[in-house]
Amino acid sequence: MKTLEDYPHIVQKATRLWGTQAGVDYLHGLVHDTRAGLRNGFPLEIVEEIALLLGIQEEGYGLRR
Repeated sequence: MKTLEDYPHIVQKATRLWGTQAGVDYLHGLVHDTRAGLRNGFPLEIVEEIALLLGIQEEGYGLRR
């Protein structure tokens, strides 16, 4: 089973942008296809972790996309 820690570049960028609108936008961009169907996507457990992080930022910091 993969976890977000298996993607250190994502963890680093998400940490750097944490609590900002740019951070929310970055996480949204990871789970929404912005490449006209050319993206393979993440395993479900990774998408769930990203969704959890989005929820924390949206509720805790009042940020929305």
